[in-house]
Amino acid sequence: MRKLVLTFAAALPLALGACGGDNDPVVGPSPPLSTAAAITATGDGMLTVHPSLQGFNAALEAPIIIRETAGGSADWTSARFTALKNGQEIARREVTADVLAGAGFTRIAPNQDEAYALVFHINT
Repeated sequence: MRKLVLTFAAALPLALGACGGDNDPVVGPSPPLSTAAAITATGDGMLTVHPSLQGFNAALEAPIIIRETAGGSADWTSARFTALKNGQEIARREVTADVLAGAGFTRIAPNQDEAYALVFHINT
């Protein structure tokens, strides 16, 4: 039944265009545009250092707020902590997509405004 309705709806604009005597092409509805996401992430409190339980010297807890303001959505695939000394990178740790997915943080939704606490395991 669904195929019959869709076929009829698709043929209707063609049939109506042939009735008018105009030679103007029939223009159908435009496909919906996908909205690009506008995402910002800002710190939301103090960085906290804890003992690490995963074989590293420490775990750095970084509270952040992620905001999406354009009405789009995005996949959250990684988060990176970078330590600089005199403008040179001296340490880098990343939280990967697998870790984010395990914590339930895989999608940034349209107009989202959420707080998260990321934990980076680091050696001192």
